Amino acid sequence: MNIPILTYHQVTPRPLPGLEKYCLTPQAFSRQMSWLALRTYTPVTLDQLLAYRKGQGILPERPVVITFDDGYQDLIQFALPSLEKHSFTAIFFLVAGLIGRTTEWEAKRVPLMDWAEARQLVRRGFQIGAHSLNHAHLDQIPAEKVDKELNGARQVIEEELNLAIRHLAYPYGGYTQEVQSIAVQAGYDTACSVRVGLSSPEDDIYALHRIPLYAHDSLLDFSIKLRTARNLRKTVSLVLSSWQQSVVRRMRNI
Repeated sequence: MNIPILTYHQVTPRPLPGLEKYCLTPQAFSRQMSWLALRTYTPVTLDQLLAYRKGQGILPERPVVITFDDGYQDLIQFALPSLEKHSFTAIFFLVAGLIGRTTEWEAKRVPLMDWAEARQLVRRGFQIGAHSLNHAHLDQIPAEKVDKELNGARQVIEEELNLAIRHLAYPYGGYTQEVQSIAVQAGYDTACSVRVGLSSPEDDIYALHRIPLYAHDSLLDFSIKLRTARNLRKTVSLVLSSWQQSVVRRMRNI
């Protein structure tokens, strides 16, 4: 079974200039969650996905995984109501060393949720994952710093929230085989990449494919991405390209 793992960042009515691409309005996000419910998609956890891949569990007919990178503070006010309206689960990947601060890896700083808000997520039944300690480019730093980013993130979040942190999302999607090995040694069970695609049974559990959602995606784009991982324009382009290649091959055989 191919499973869509959706990637969100910020949900806000007031995106900062230059960051609009990764910011969905609360209305757009609500429409997407309502569409999932209408089409009988069932959000599942990464634990459930992993158990299914190991042959130790079953999944609903239309599973989907909902993930949020970075841990923006706005998510508490603008994303949770839509999730809870439909009793949807989701996982929030937090930058452990910047909790309660801002997105210091960007030129324009956006507030991140604090520990009280992270505990609120846990109380309300949502999962927490790690997004490194400082949102570092893991594929561009020495192994000892990668180890600090991954082990440090797990330890900080586990101590603050008193729960096991088993899932990781690579900042910027950057990883190498060495980074993956360190993630395994650090005790993570899965790691999400930014490789675009549906998560197939053969998917690398330490570089899971995901589907990014952008501000410019229409509801039609959203529905198509759930099945192809690409928006309408890209999907049509790929279909046409495949058709053209097929025609060329047939012509060569005449």
